[in-house]
Amino acid sequence: MRKITIINLLLLSVIFSFQLNDIFAQNKKVILKGNVINYTANDSIGLYDALGRVKTALEKTTINKKGGFEFTYNPQEIGFYTIHFPEAKNILIVIAPDKPIEVSIDASTGIFIKTSGSKENELLKTYYSNMLKATKIKDSLTKAYQNDPNPQINNQLQALDKQWVSQLQQMCLQNTSNYASSFLIENLPIENHFDIHDTVLSTLIKLYPDNFFIKNKYEQIASTKKTAINSIAPEIALPDTSGNIIRLSSLRGKIVLIDFWASWCGPCRRESPNMVKLYETYHNQGFEIFGVSLDQSRTNWLSAIESDGLSWIHVSDLKRWQCQAGIDYGIRSIPSTVLIDKEGRIIAKDLRGEALAAKVKEVIENNK
Repeated sequence: MRKITIINLLLLSVIFSFQLNDIFAQNKKVILKGNVINYTANDSIGLYDALGRVKTALEKTTINKKGGFEFTYNPQEIGFYTIHFPEAKNILIVIAPDKPIEVSIDASTGIFIKTSGSKENELLKTYYSNMLKATKIKDSLTKAYQNDPNPQINNQLQALDKQWVSQLQQMCLQNTSNYASSFLIENLPIENHFDIHDTVLSTLIKLYPDNFFIKNKYEQIASTKKTAINSIAPEIALPDTSGNIIRLSSLRGKIVLIDFWASWCGPCRRESPNMVKLYETYHNQGFEIFGVSLDQSRTNWLSAIESDGLSWIHVSDLKRWQCQAGIDYGIRSIPSTVLIDKEGRIIAKDLRGEALAAKVKEVIENNK
């Protein structure tokens, strides 16, 4: 099911405003010197902020006849950037303040051939080179399997996937102090590799305590820790539809589903019939839903509750993504659910539809 998200895996969207001129100071010495092959000379290329904080190019330059190019952009903090080629793959690169770097790029593959002056870009080079090799092997095996669905080929594909994950884990753990590892871990789903995310980010936050990207990722880890399975659910105390403060802890003794949603969230609204059925089936057996809205408009919030027939507890501070409960629970996309037991302990997360109904049924029956 599609989810309304505020984070795209690598291109993290900015959720607050700040003075860009203070963050992106520039001077005129050459910071990035490059050479590109398999690309047309005289073409214009641009340097962009990979996190999307500035939508336009930070700087543009032209590739000379020998394939060379230079950028003078000098940031105030280390970060991820992309070199945009009009008719080729964009290149992810790390640039740090006052640290001149050199790179050689193959525009046909979108990877570095050579880097110097930056351990971060050397790690990106290793990552992309290894990924390219693994992808070529996988594509070949996939094609062979399509022509001949042999179980042996399928086993090779599964083994290749496991090998790549293992290789990526190793790269991350061997480079915990390398800024680029904060990108590498994005390719390991946090729900399956939490310890690696935690190890890398716990190291990087000490080295870059004020860095925008690292701070944001570390806060996500901190939220995940607080809302791990078997942990006591963090308190929520927000106004209900009448303005009365309702505390999550007041529902101790019941099986409670915390439902993060919003009137403007299409997937949330489409889930409403399932939630209504779930509530009507189990409410009299000690089941409660605690709806936390990420709305900003009180009118739209109340209208959606009435329109969808959502007759359970609803709270909101009407601060959209800045909702304190959403921040405390590390909510980055909705719909999102957290199921807690009678003692207030988290027993399941992010279940919906049939999976959610089955889990609630199991918990209710086990508590009879």
